[in-house]
This record gives sequence, C-alpha cells and structure tokens, in this order.
Amino acid sequence: MLENAQLKHELSLTRKKFDERERSHIKLEREHKRLQEKLQEAEENFTGQLSMLQEALQEEEAKNRQLMGIKEAFDSLNLESESSKKNTERLERELQSSVEELRKFEKFEKLRENEDVQEALESTSAELSAAQKELQATKANLISLQNTISSGGKGYTEF
Repeated sequence: MLENAQLKHELSLTRKKFDERERSHIKLEREHKRLQEKLQEAEENFTGQLSMLQEALQEEEAKNRQLMGIKEAFDSLNLESESSKKNTERLERELQSSVEELRKFEKFEKLRENEDVQEALESTSAELSAAQKELQATKANLISLQNTISSGGKGYTEF
C-alpha cells in the first residue's frame, strides 16, 4: 500500500509537471505566432517603404534627366553660364550622395530589424521544439507510471 501511495504521489507530481509544461508549450506557441505576425508586419512595412523609395528614385531619375537637359543648354552659354553649370553639377553630386546615403541607412535599418525578428523567431522555435520533446518524454513517463500503478495495483489485490 505504501508503494502504491508513493506511485500515486509520483503520478500526481508528474501530472503537475506535465500541466506546467503544457502551459509553457501553449505560451511558446502563442509567442511563436505573435513573432510570425510581427515578422509579416515588418516584411509588409519593408515592402511599402521599398516601393516608396523606388518611386522616389524614379522621381530623382526624372529630375536627373531634366538637369542633364539644362546642362546641355548651359554648355552653349558664356563664362557666366559655365560657372552655373559647375554649381549645378556639384549640387547634383551632393544630391546623389545624399540619396545613396539615405538608401544605405534605410536598408541597414530594415535588415537590422528583420535580423532581430528572425533571431527571436529562431529562439522561440528552438524553445518550442525543446518543450515539445519534454512534453513527449513526460507523456511517456506518465503512461509508464500509470501502467506500473495499474499492474502494481492488480498484484496487491491478488495477494
């Protein structure tokens, strides 16, 4: 009887551990889903911003083509127009440099955000996998313990 009571106590403890791990598993699944949604949102934001940057680039290219037409017109002018041409070219280079710096910064920021979300998602996936393995081991232990109790209980009733 003492052994049976001890097995029932172990069964109770195992069930509690099982319940705790199951709650942890559910919590990890929810976190995993939340992170997937956050990743999707980040991807959508990135796509939207990329589209805006492409539109801005097209506008800049149109402006650059327009400036080239102006540059050709200035080539035919006197020394004063030559000075204006050089100034326009300098501004054009500064603008292009600013656009490139802006693109590099925005690309870096998006990559950094995506990497952070990806790392969190991978970490959560690993934790979820470990929790699932623990849950399976606990289930196997619980079944084994129940079988032991069941066979142990029958043995005692036969004596």
